[in-house]
Amino acid sequence: MEKEIIEQALKSWKKIGEVVEFIPYGSGHINDTFLVTTKEKQYILQRINTNTFRDVDGLMSNIDEVTSFLREKTLEEGKDADREAMSVVRCDDGARYTRDDQGNCWRMLSYIEHSVCLQKARNNNDKTIYRYPRIFLFILPVK
Repeated sequence: MEKEIIEQALKSWKKIGEVVEFIPYGSGHINDTFLVTTKEKQYILQRINTNTFRDVDGLMSNIDEVTSFLREKTLEEGKDADREAMSVVRCDDGARYTRDDQGNCWRMLSYIEHSVCLQKARNNNDKTIYRYPRIFLFILPVK
């Protein structure tokens, strides 16, 4: 991916400060993912695959609602929400994502240092796999 396209997308998040570098990150096969490093923090920048995710507004609304809810519940448990739950980093204009001149959609998420994103469970002891299914007890209406 061209450096200029990524730099154009990053202009929507000037509030994060001066970007020191951005490098490809992870092994995903749907979105293009980059680790963005500023002088203060790190972030995840993703080009959303709009062939897979055709309703980007709906996708980002859902992600924002779920991650906000998870952060709220984590805080209620007295835990560190920045360590336990990612969040959507809104663009400077308040939008959940941006589009570049080529029509690509980009989102930014918080980066949780020293965490791993599992492509599949390694074993039955991967507690991270089992921690948040309970979230649906709070979100889904009871019939």
